[in-house]
Amino acid sequence: MNRSTIRPQFKFDKLGSFDHCVGRSHILPIPPGCKISVMLPKAIQFVPMMHAIDLRRTIDFYSLLGFEPTGKQNDPEGKLIWTWLRCGDCHVMFSRTDEPIDETKQGVWFYLYTENVIATREHLLAHSVECSEIKRPFYMPQGEMTVKDPDGYCLIVAQGN
Repeated sequence: MNRSTIRPQFKFDKLGSFDHCVGRSHILPIPPGCKISVMLPKAIQFVPMMHAIDLRRTIDFYSLLGFEPTGKQNDPEGKLIWTWLRCGDCHVMFSRTDEPIDETKQGVWFYLYTENVIATREHLLAHSVECSEIKRPFYMPQGEMTVKDPDGYCLIVAQGN
């Protein structure tokens, strides 16, 4: 859609004028006594998408943190090329790449908050996932640790409140 043809939706709050004024594809003149408010579009969800070389391995790793796949897409040859993972209100998408991730150039940090950072660390270690010691910096006295996912992304796993 051409940006110049986008028109905001209007709501009229004068009793009896609502049905007459709203729901039109064109902009009507504002009836006398009506107030308008522009309903600006807003985001309803923010979901990061990360690259991964082996999506099945990525799904297995994130399942250790409670994530489950809620969407998958295969290419025409049947190879998994995209997945959406969810754990409660947490969402993340992964797209297959053939290039290894350069962990020294990770331009974003991923914080995962858990109900029990100590138990989460023990669970990951029991599944042969390397984790840092739990540190208690001034901004997170409840504790946090770092762990790398199979593609080298650094995840900061912190105690949720």
